[in-house]
Amino acid sequence: MATPLRGASKKVATTFPQHARFNFLAEASQTLSHACCNHVATHLGRLAVQAADVPSAGVSKRAASQLCTKCGTHLNAHTCSRVHLVPLSKRTMRRAASAAAGNPGAPQNLVAVLRICKLCGHGNMQPFVSKQAAQSIADKEAAAMHSAQQQGLPVQGHPQQQPLQQQ
Repeated sequence: MATPLRGASKKVATTFPQHARFNFLAEASQTLSHACCNHVATHLGRLAVQAADVPSAGVSKRAASQLCTKCGTHLNAHTCSRVHLVPLSKRTMRRAASAAAGNPGAPQNLVAVLRICKLCGHGNMQPFVSKQAAQSIADKEAAAMHSAQQQGLPVQGHPQQQPLQQQ
């Protein structure tokens, strides 16, 4: 039997189970966002967010929080304008407590890391139980953003422009 010359096509990807489809699209979006193919990466990310919204998808919240819920951009040092720590509101904590009413020993989320997407300006929150863990993640991501800006790497939605040289 001959081996196929090409990989799986778009038609094959639509027949995957929802969680496999999400994983495939999210990984492709992440890879292309690092390779500066921003428009394609955002489109694939938007498809991944749609795949994660299906109730039977079984996608973890941690994996889904790596994509902007509004535009689908993979959130990394090149695509976030700001990363900071915010306390969760009492209303959000009450809502989470009532959702976990069947599990009284479940830990409560107290803080969230807020990532602001450069492309659409949407704030994406990832809740945490421990303030120290959230602070360490926010600090690491802020340092990565700072080093990316210092290196002059291209940013999502804003291609790197070459300075004009005087002749």
